[in-house]
Amino acid sequence: MEVLISIAAKAAEYTVDPIAQQLNYLFKHNSNFHNLKEQIEKLQHARGRVQHSVDEETRNAKEIEADVLKWLASVDNKLTENSGEKLEQDEEKTKNKCFVGLCLNLKSRYRLSKRAVEEAQAITHLLGDGKFDKVSYSPTMEGVVTKGYKAFESRTKALEGVMEALGESSVRIIGIHGMAGVGKTMLAKEVAARVKEEHLFDEVAMAVISHNPDTRKIQGEIADMLGQHYDKETISGRQMQLRERLLKTNKRILIVLDDLWQKLDLEEIGISFQEAAAQKSSTAGCKLLLTSRSSQVLDLMDSERSFGVEILSQEESTILFAKLVGDIVGKSDDYERIANELVEKCAGLPFAISAIANALKRRDLSSWKDALRRLRKAGPNMKEMQQTVSSTIELSYNLLESEEAKSILLLCSMHPQGLDIHLSDLLQCSVALDLLEDVETLEDATISLNELVEKLKASSLLLEGKDCKWVKMHDLIRDISISIASKNKGMCVIKDENHLKELLKKGNLKGCTAISLPHSNIPDLSGVDCSNLELLMLLNKDPSFQVLDTFFKDMNELKVLSVTGMSFPSLPSSFLSLTNLQALRLCECELSEIGIIGSLKKLDVLSFKGCSIEQLPVEIAELTRLKLLDLSECQKLKVIPANVISKLCRLEELLVGNSFERWDVEGNAQLAELSNLSSLSALEVYIPNAKRMPQDLFLRKLERYKIAIGPRHEDYSVLEFIKDNNLFTKSKASKALELEIDIGNGLHKGIEMLVKKAEELRIEGLKGAEDMVYELDTKGFPHLKYLTLKNTSDIKWIINSTGMGLAPHKAFPVLETMHLNFLTNLEKICHGELKTGSFSQLTTIEVGRCGRLKNLLSFSVAKNLNQLQQISVWLCENITEIVAGERREDNDENDILEFRSLCSLTLRDFPKLKSFCLQEKTDSSSSRQGESASNNVSYRGSDGIHYSLFNSKVSCPGLKELNLELISGIERIWHHDQLSMMSLGVQSLTSLTLFRCHKLKYVFISSMVKSFVQLRKLVVIQCDEMQDIIEERISNNIKVFPKLDSLKLSELPNLKRFCCGTNTIEFPSLTKLKVEICPVLKTFYCDGSSVGDDISLDHNLYAPLFDEKVILPVLEELSIYKVDNLERLWPNQLAQHSFSKLTSLYLQGCPKLLNVIPPSMLTRLQGLNALYIESCESLEEIIFESRSQEGSERTGEIIQGGDGEISFPQLNLLELRGLEKLESFCSSKNYTFGFPSLQNVTVAYCSKLKMFTQGDSITPVLHKVTFATWENYEQHSEDSFNSFRYEEMWENYRERWVGSLNSTIQQIFSEQNAIREEFENFEQDYSSSIKDQGNSSLSNTQSPGPKLIHITDSEAQELLFGTKN
Repeated sequence: MEVLISIAAKAAEYTVDPIAQQLNYLFKHNSNFHNLKEQIEKLQHARGRVQHSVDEETRNAKEIEADVLKWLASVDNKLTENSGEKLEQDEEKTKNKCFVGLCLNLKSRYRLSKRAVEEAQAITHLLGDGKFDKVSYSPTMEGVVTKGYKAFESRTKALEGVMEALGESSVRIIGIHGMAGVGKTMLAKEVAARVKEEHLFDEVAMAVISHNPDTRKIQGEIADMLGQHYDKETISGRQMQLRERLLKTNKRILIVLDDLWQKLDLEEIGISFQEAAAQKSSTAGCKLLLTSRSSQVLDLMDSERSFGVEILSQEESTILFAKLVGDIVGKSDDYERIANELVEKCAGLPFAISAIANALKRRDLSSWKDALRRLRKAGPNMKEMQQTVSSTIELSYNLLESEEAKSILLLCSMHPQGLDIHLSDLLQCSVALDLLEDVETLEDATISLNELVEKLKASSLLLEGKDCKWVKMHDLIRDISISIASKNKGMCVIKDENHLKELLKKGNLKGCTAISLPHSNIPDLSGVDCSNLELLMLLNKDPSFQVLDTFFKDMNELKVLSVTGMSFPSLPSSFLSLTNLQALRLCECELSEIGIIGSLKKLDVLSFKGCSIEQLPVEIAELTRLKLLDLSECQKLKVIPANVISKLCRLEELLVGNSFERWDVEGNAQLAELSNLSSLSALEVYIPNAKRMPQDLFLRKLERYKIAIGPRHEDYSVLEFIKDNNLFTKSKASKALELEIDIGNGLHKGIEMLVKKAEELRIEGLKGAEDMVYELDTKGFPHLKYLTLKNTSDIKWIINSTGMGLAPHKAFPVLETMHLNFLTNLEKICHGELKTGSFSQLTTIEVGRCGRLKNLLSFSVAKNLNQLQQISVWLCENITEIVAGERREDNDENDILEFRSLCSLTLRDFPKLKSFCLQEKTDSSSSRQGESASNNVSYRGSDGIHYSLFNSKVSCPGLKELNLELISGIERIWHHDQLSMMSLGVQSLTSLTLFRCHKLKYVFISSMVKSFVQLRKLVVIQCDEMQDIIEERISNNIKVFPKLDSLKLSELPNLKRFCCGTNTIEFPSLTKLKVEICPVLKTFYCDGSSVGDDISLDHNLYAPLFDEKVILPVLEELSIYKVDNLERLWPNQLAQHSFSKLTSLYLQGCPKLLNVIPPSMLTRLQGLNALYIESCESLEEIIFESRSQEGSERTGEIIQGGDGEISFPQLNLLELRGLEKLESFCSSKNYTFGFPSLQNVTVAYCSKLKMFTQGDSITPVLHKVTFATWENYEQHSEDSFNSFRYEEMWENYRERWVGSLNSTIQQIFSEQNAIREEFENFEQDYSSSIKDQGNSSLSNTQSPGPKLIHITDSEAQELLFGTKN
């Protein structure tokens, strides 16, 4: 019963409550509206409080939480819906009566009262939702914004290197270094932007360090960009918080620390790589990218990869300047001339180029001229535009650690602008000026100088020169260094006589200590106070210029005199005043009488480098203090008197290698004299005959030497031999030896010592040795870095460990490069087992014309070549594999031969090559052989085994360049088993060249294409059986070779297509495409969707070369040459943006091509600059109007504004040649053509070209048309005339202009057609005459035939038209 009562009560509740609520709407409408008004008032107050908080946080640069913004929007909507006026109206409506006015309108009252209750409830909910703990948050700063970065070639290598290093999990710290203003910061910002774009890092922060680091500021900048909040105020407190953030976050973070001047304490900032937590973390806390002017600072910061940023090339500088100032440069020659000089003044610094370009943007020509004038006159500080860079360079100078380094830098600034500086020049000057501390010998000085130069290069104050022996200075650094030298050291560079007068007037030359006159042709310094002068440099270009005889008067304190390029019939008598001279450098001078030098008793250094002297004066023997004598490159030197060199008892360095060979001949010095030089530590010498060498020669220790021993070839003069022998000028080694000797009777003891100590060894024509190591150095050449061995028939092995017992020594442990050429009997490079560590530093192998060589390396040796970067092998006709495949049974079957550092591989002319490494085991069982074969063949065909170049056991993960030429036995490059291997070695490939690999039917298969992510250049030439570049159908939409920039397909007689597929194929980076002599090629990409499994079917006879599925968005240059089956280039419809960047189109030798440009291409050719079409016999018009409705509609869309004009705004050059059926550029009468930039038009062999276009052609800058005309022709024999073609007469070119392009083409056609008809009539008359002559000859054989006359083109014009052209 109780249960029943409970149920009944609940039912009554559900029944009565709704009824009560309905009645409440009717009778409590006043209280309902009153409650709503109160709720609205509360909501307004709540909204105001929240809005105040939002406004305050917004002023503090905070981001407002999304739910707060959503709530405010909801509140605003609710308040709008319940405005005061609307409430009043609704409340009044509840009092309204029915339409007859007899009773209340209960329905209206009910509805409005109910709405008031519902709105009040909704507002109550909003009030509850509006109680926020906080309304904002601190945003993560965008921070790194890149503006103005230009992807120049000089930056590409560094950028790609940094990106690659950042992708390596083991690398944590990467550095960028370069001189001030070169663009390090811009490059770092570009890296930061790219890593975010490519999702390599989740967050990026950047802080500027500068020369005076502020730890608190650095912490703040990093925190701001990471959205980090510091609760602590102290540096140590912030350090802990930042450290915790970096260690405990799951995000990948890159921190860029820009402009480091010295070592920075990362721990103090809060960046740690030392703790276990950091080392175990997948992100290692974070990764660092550092920038600095000094690579040494990067080393101190433990940078694991460092990349240098070079100055811009002249071309890059010009491009940058033009982009910044806009198209004004092309307005006139004046702008262009000034722009070129301004760019040159900026010396490749992006900072300076940007400053000048931005200052001149939108300025008139007078402003440009004024800027150039000011820049020409600008002093070392480059005025306002480069003050920032100048101050940073001066600061770099002040922060150099030693006075020695500062002195060397200032010495470099005395050298001519823009020229490389040889280290020997610096050595000779610095020794005489006593700039180097704590050195006693020239060897000490050399070591000290090299260290100082490296420090200056590391600080970016000096740059790398043409090779390791040269350095150079950036022009801006030189200018600032000259300014410092002038102010602080009394050193001055005088440009010319006007500059000299200006300096004298200002008193800037008083008490000067150094003067440089670079090409200034100042004959005397009579007005200059030279009493304190210690350094004088004279450089001359004019061989006729001579200084006065009194030029050197009063230079008593002069220590260094360096003269270049002057002529001295006899040295000035004022030379006698140079009593304190310690270094005399006469370089590239014409010298005759120079005996006066013998009076300069204090000389330590004497150089005649490159001088035209024939005899060394005997007075040189009196210079007993002389430490260095440089006779290098004195190609006319014939006499070094006997007993002169032997008296130079303190001589430490003698350089005469590429100048003199007449030892022991006709009263010349003897080689034995060299043995008497007890202090000699550096020697450069050429010895023609080893048999004349004294036994004790070279037994004394030499610290540096470059010695060539052996006769020169008979057809070489001394000068030719010296010029071609670069041992003395190009060798990087401090100890280099070149030999051509017979060691059958033993090796000279002195030579043996030189061989064992050599860092570079060049051997040619070696006789009496089968094994280089065993015969020349049984210790395995422990010091040798560079080896060249050529033209030797006795050598069988480079190293034969079987003849050395157990091979107790490593062979070539530090060898870096090995060049072997024309070793006709070389069987193996390594014969027998080698000790671990042999060849461990080898980076380059080049082997050529070694006919008996069957392989390059053994598997065991190859496995240890971890540093090998380059392999180049050619003309070794018996090589079957590069790495010998024999492997012992105890080797792991899963061994993979990995060349982890190999970046370049060139193989050329190998008729027997089967594979890079066959890897056959030394097991005779058939099962083993079968297993071996399966590891190496790509497939087994009906005609036998087919080999691939690389099999599944070879990996070259860093290979960037692969060149294969004349490899006739290989049918596939890569083995199919490799396709799933990440270590395949194709992911790094940037360049692939294939030449005359006749059995290759394809280059890639479709499944591996996606692996070639770095390929930039692909060249395939003369591969006779090549049918497809990519084999197998591509089934997905793909971007093929995402970085491919250049593609060339040439002389491929069986090439049918690039590839086949069912979906779109895109080349996102391809800018250059060249297709040449591919006679069966019809289409670039064959649609495989409609041909079933047989993709070789030619299902579309009229397919264009490129259809809508081929996407080439950035293609700039397209060249098609001799593609016989080409009928159409493009269809009526193309993919969006495809071909839209085309600037150059070249078509030649396409006999079936009917037209060129369909309507779909018109809007894509806005950037076309050059159009060249030749020898397309079937071509009827260039632009054709589609006959389909779709094509017509498309053409209508292209014509903008309904004015019927088609424009080629950038077209500058148009050449039409040998187009026999071409009647017009476009036959449609509906359009006017605009060519606003067209300046060059050439027409030749277009006999039917009656007019250019049916409509008008607007060419505002075109003032001539170049056309082929009849050349003078001589009398031809009967046979030659009958075979004479009309085109053969079109050899000369004329110019014509008749007011417009159409009128000019019409007149040319009329005139040339008349001339042609006249000559055709002449030919007919001639043929008839010959025929008549033949008939009459039966009766009278003596009857003379008609005589051809010689007429000129102008005569033909006058004859036909009464005027001369």
